[in-house]
Amino acid sequence: MRTFIILSIMLVIIPGSLFARLDKSDFFPWQNPYQPHHSFKGEASDRPADWWIVAWAGMGLLRDLCISNTLQGGIFGRPPDWQYYDGTFPWGALDRSLWGLNGEYPAGSGQYYIWASGVWVGALYPIIEDGDTIWQPRVSKGCYYSDLGAMSVPEAEDLAGKDFSGLGLYFSDMRIPEGYGYEGEGDYLFVQPGMSQATYQALWPFVDTSINSRRPPGTEVDPSRGDIVAMQETYAVAGDWIPADDATVLWIRDAGPYDIHGLGIRIEQRTYSWNYEYNDDYVYFNYKIRNMNDFPLKNVYVGYFMDNDVGSENTEPQGAWDDMIGYNRELNLGYTYDSDAQEPGWKTPAGYVGCVMVETPGDIGMTGFLTWLHGDIIDDDATDSIKYQMMADTSFMTYTSPMDVRQLSASGPYPVLMPGEEISFTVAVVVGLTYEELCEHAQYAIKQFNTGYMGFAPPPSPQVVVVPGEHKAYISWDDRAEHYVCPMTGLKTFEGYRVYRSLTGLPEDWELIAEYDLPDTRTPDTVIITHTAGVSTATARFVRFLRTHIGDVVTPAGSYKVRFITNNDIIIAKVTDGELTFYEYNPTPSIGDGFAIIRDTVRLRTYDTYPGYISGAWILIDSMIFAIKDGEFSPGVSNPVSPQAGEEFIIDVYRSEEVGPQTGLRHYFIDDELTPGITYYYTVTSYSRPLPTYGVGSLESGKTGKTYWVIPYAKLATDYEQARGDIEHTYGSCNYKGDVVITNPGIVPACTLTIKFVGTDGPDYAQIWQSDSLLCDSIELKKTDPYYLELFKELQGYILEFVFIEDNTPDFEYVIDSSTSYWREGDSNYEIKYTSQREFTSYDYEIRFTDTVCYGYHDFPAYLYIWNVTLDTFTEFWLRDLDNDTIWEPGEYLRIFSPDGQLMGYFTLHEPTTGEPHPPEPGDIFYVKTLKKLTTDDEFRIVTYPYRSKPDYSLDSIYVVPNPYYIRAPWDATRYEHKVWFFGLPSRCKIRIPKLVPRTGIC
Repeated sequence: MRTFIILSIMLVIIPGSLFARLDKSDFFPWQNPYQPHHSFKGEASDRPADWWIVAWAGMGLLRDLCISNTLQGGIFGRPPDWQYYDGTFPWGALDRSLWGLNGEYPAGSGQYYIWASGVWVGALYPIIEDGDTIWQPRVSKGCYYSDLGAMSVPEAEDLAGKDFSGLGLYFSDMRIPEGYGYEGEGDYLFVQPGMSQATYQALWPFVDTSINSRRPPGTEVDPSRGDIVAMQETYAVAGDWIPADDATVLWIRDAGPYDIHGLGIRIEQRTYSWNYEYNDDYVYFNYKIRNMNDFPLKNVYVGYFMDNDVGSENTEPQGAWDDMIGYNRELNLGYTYDSDAQEPGWKTPAGYVGCVMVETPGDIGMTGFLTWLHGDIIDDDATDSIKYQMMADTSFMTYTSPMDVRQLSASGPYPVLMPGEEISFTVAVVVGLTYEELCEHAQYAIKQFNTGYMGFAPPPSPQVVVVPGEHKAYISWDDRAEHYVCPMTGLKTFEGYRVYRSLTGLPEDWELIAEYDLPDTRTPDTVIITHTAGVSTATARFVRFLRTHIGDVVTPAGSYKVRFITNNDIIIAKVTDGELTFYEYNPTPSIGDGFAIIRDTVRLRTYDTYPGYISGAWILIDSMIFAIKDGEFSPGVSNPVSPQAGEEFIIDVYRSEEVGPQTGLRHYFIDDELTPGITYYYTVTSYSRPLPTYGVGSLESGKTGKTYWVIPYAKLATDYEQARGDIEHTYGSCNYKGDVVITNPGIVPACTLTIKFVGTDGPDYAQIWQSDSLLCDSIELKKTDPYYLELFKELQGYILEFVFIEDNTPDFEYVIDSSTSYWREGDSNYEIKYTSQREFTSYDYEIRFTDTVCYGYHDFPAYLYIWNVTLDTFTEFWLRDLDNDTIWEPGEYLRIFSPDGQLMGYFTLHEPTTGEPHPPEPGDIFYVKTLKKLTTDDEFRIVTYPYRSKPDYSLDSIYVVPNPYYIRAPWDATRYEHKVWFFGLPSRCKIRIPKLVPRTGIC
């Protein structure tokens, strides 16, 4: 931590402002949005950036890492009103009370781990004196106070027609700034992965193609496609090779813009971060360092400096003053931790933060890990020789006495950096609540780097709107995630949404409160075969399943191990919880009863006795067929083509499964029964379906993505009316269930709509009309089960939801309304069910039980008859009387006929599942309510009313809770902090609170 005492001294030493001049009226780029410049596209530009700027990177649990077009790392804390980067200057960052608040972990906790951090590059620079060459040590650095100048970026000269090259700092998820006349303002400037490109969006031009060497074939990245590797990437260029007087620097110092002398280098900085559960605890920093001199630099060292302050408390022994430093050589991981694992006011234990070197120039590896204390001269300006000496030190230090201490991870020397030559190094800033977590996250960071940052990703989280209500919160979101195309597979992988609520916003406190997904989605039956042991070029492939006569797969899910015990003999075992169950050869195997080798692939005839390994032969096990085949001979390759003893293949079988709860999609949720005055946090994630073919399970976007908070109120002020919608069935006679669901009360308009239905053989689509204008055409009526049709349409601040009947049917479920079929007379508790054989009539019926025999269809007798209530007439019936006692009993069918003599279906009688059964008796009547189907004759009128003021207001409705003398409110965080809430206030009023003498008598 660089304390404010040191800063005060610097202000005395440095004449004028500590910052380079910054005036709002001069700030680039949005005041003058298009500034054409001489083009340097495709080469390194010597033009400086138009001004310096800072922003904050990090998408996961580790956030608020200050970055800059000057490569300044840390110091500046994120202002509360800064939510995302759009290229405008964050003026709140100049508030010094925020300085040192970097590296928040976990996201949303207000717990900070880093005061400052950044890149160091040191080298020997040639100085010619009297014909002799003197190699002078120089160090260029981004921290504490960057001595690098921000540079313009030629690739940004034409971003969908906009020249932002002078900005010098870019985020892959940056927004188009609002209020400057840009098309698409507020939306993403760059096309997001899997999304379609809008006319005002550009392709991300900064992807690093050097990672392709670490990626599998077919997964290479390409700037021409706008490939984005991470959930959030950033790009900046800075250096110290142009004249110092021309440089765009952040700090003004007595030692000059470049801290006496520059090194003559250009540095590209990229960051990568995600918020998936497996990689949300680290952020990568990649640096590409180019020698811009026309002469070489010798003995180049690279390093990453960190002044980690676990806790922002500035008084001993807390905050930075009780930190210690450790080192894990196996992981190249240097880290800082709190000596007593706690900080005042923190909601979690004080954890660990560190830096792991995952890439070094020339693969030298990490050659030193250095530490020093607060107040050391090395932190001052004009100390390049001391800094270089420290970078060249090959010690691996730790510090185990609580103190404010710094750390530096270093690698070198890279012997000679020739003119124009570029080297690369990458670090991952890693965090964890425990040492074990820190090491685990570091291992993940190393692994993901080594695969070229490869990883499958879920669809992006949707854009969310949260609005407070009376004891409730309205949450709604868009559908952009549903159009996501996985760049790894080219498939649409979206499956559903999850809605979470929290009282703190901390990662461990999220509660799942709703989930909506695509209906009727299943994973396919899948087989994956992996060559797990052996050096041969033999291959294995899945052929097919043997299916039942109705097409079902019977192969059980699980794993099988195929092992060659000799070059000619195999054994096969089922793997269950690590235990092996071996299969013997069996020419006619059933499930779990051996394996066979097929000699006739057409008739599926097998060898009677085990023939040994045959290249390419089909092997049958548990109704699944696979084959192992010799590889192809390749000149110069010494590996055998045939499987050898010890060769192994693993076969993983995944059976088809339903994905998600199968609820159907929604884009809103209303959270009811909330406590007024309490802050509730919400986030909505999207998740993908599993891809067993690729060995990838369902992935969910991070709950650490954008979060929203709301404070519900107890009662709306009585001078306001709630937004609402009314439904009127104006034409037709269908049964329905309808609702106008308010999702955002503040934007509901005042309007009258008409819903009509169109189709060929009945209603297929709905139309929404406003007066004589067709507002929405061809809204599909979705079939939700054999009987019901659903109409679902999202409009401005509300949603129309209807359920209709597709065919006339007796009502035995509470789907349309509560007036279902029921026992109208008598005490019977038997259940009656109906099975349809053709369309039912639109009439209501009664099944009347009698003590005399009645005669139905073809004079079949029964102690009952069916009465058409609508037509007030007898209805033909037929009791399938199995025991010929003329009494309807469970297991017997009561068939019903239409007025024109057509069989419609049958009723069945069932004993109750609980309680003592009471069979029907003479005089009992069961009423059969018929639900009438939707037709093209039906019409509905929808009238919506906005949230609006009333003309008068009564003061009697105002009240205050609670009385702080007697009760503590549920929203009070502690017993020392009390709030009172005024309810029922009009939108404009004046509150006077007279000065009262407290009970203690002390004013």
